[in-house]
Amino acid sequence: MKVAAKGCFAYHLCSRSTRALAGRRDRPHKPRHEMTTNRDEFTEKTRRLLGHRAGQRCSNPTCRRATCKADPADEANWINLGIAAHITAASPDGPRYDPTLTPEKRKHPRNGIWLCNKCAKEVDSSTQAKAYPVDMLRKWKRQAEAVTARDAAATPDRIAQLIALIQTAREAIDAYVRDQAASDPVYDAQVSKKDRDAYAQSIVKHCADTQRGYDAQIAPLVTNVLERCRGILGDSHEGIVAAIRTAKYARTNSLAMTQMASTLEELHVHLLLR
Repeated sequence: MKVAAKGCFAYHLCSRSTRALAGRRDRPHKPRHEMTTNRDEFTEKTRRLLGHRAGQRCSNPTCRRATCKADPADEANWINLGIAAHITAASPDGPRYDPTLTPEKRKHPRNGIWLCNKCAKEVDSSTQAKAYPVDMLRKWKRQAEAVTARDAAATPDRIAQLIALIQTAREAIDAYVRDQAASDPVYDAQVSKKDRDAYAQSIVKHCADTQRGYDAQIAPLVTNVLERCRGILGDSHEGIVAAIRTAKYARTNSLAMTQMASTLEELHVHLLLR
């Protein structure tokens, strides 16, 4: 193999390339996110703050998965599964970018939301970004932070007391339904023609008395349980939404009352799963 002489052009070109490569090797490698200069990234302090304010859970109300877990291979380590995502993008080519924000506001915790890896990717993907507008993400964030406040207040004793109240309300509903069924004129034997009007009036009266009795004896118990459950589970919880909907018509008949008791049992299960 021939080596270029010192005086020739090829030698100088080769030497210059070799020196350039050597210089590149000497420079420390930077992570990709540090090499990008036009992104207004969160600081590490802001990332930790967003994760803690969300209780280390995904802020997506339909997800809420934990975003950290123990490292099974190292007792002195843990694995992070969450991302501090930008509500409005960190760079002009990102989703929901707001050109009116200053870099400081773009990097502020107010512009961040804590999500799991899966939800963060979906929220920021090019095909799904329009399905997750800024107002929706801000609502997620408010709800998630409100949940952490409720979680901190939901002591085991408080939950145990609420479960006891649910049991009391369910037993009261069951007993009331049995009592009303025992006095229901619908279950009477055959009625003669001359007694039909009086029979119909007795049915109407029984229905009205049943509703008044429910309002006086059962409804206050149910209302108390739902108010306490809302304080722990939140207004948007699926169990709370279903219970409030059932409570609106539970007084109408015994079947609806029985359904109310079943809905309270579902709330019992949700509380046990916390």
